[in-house]
Amino acid sequence: MKLLKRKFLSILIFALLTFQYCSSFKYDVTPDIGNFQYSRVKMKVYYKNKKNKQSGKLLLKYDNNRTKMLLLSPLNQILFELIINREDILLINSKNNKYWQGNFNSFLKRVWNIDLGFRELRLLILEGIEPENIVDDHLKFKIEKDKGSGKPKIIRINGDNIFVKLKVINKRVRNGKLDFNKDLSKLHESDIDDVLRND
Repeated sequence: MKLLKRKFLSILIFALLTFQYCSSFKYDVTPDIGNFQYSRVKMKVYYKNKKNKQSGKLLLKYDNNRTKMLLLSPLNQILFELIINREDILLINSKNNKYWQGNFNSFLKRVWNIDLGFRELRLLILEGIEPENIVDDHLKFKIEKDKGSGKPKIIRINGDNIFVKLKVINKRVRNGKLDFNKDLSKLHESDIDDVLRND
């Protein structure tokens, strides 16, 4: 009986996590509107520096104009949401109801200590194009490409005291229109450190 209860509990937890995973990622897409399409790239992320190590997942959803980036826990829980328009970003922490607006370069320097703009990071992830004329000449890039598509499969970034590994899990084009509008009326504008605090 105890074994059956444990199995049932495990199945229930898995079902709840799966439901959360699916519902969280689809709420921002309006399906079957004309000929609209968007792209979706999911990656595993590993980061370490002298003090700590972090692992999780990163989900990029984008159309021809803007990009949405979700930073996920290993269990696919949404930690942070970024809405990116060129180099400007809106960073949202729904858990503590706070947001920050600024530029992507400042965000990436804060979380990974890497001096790159979003356009450079996007080209690196999607096309395997290494950044040129970067300020931080200590950064080194190693790119493994998929034999079939020729697109990046694993990207490694080495710098002074930091290491980042991005592994592409899947890449798809889907029908639907992404919704980039956010109601900020119930959120509080804060500094970036306060928004990144996920207590």
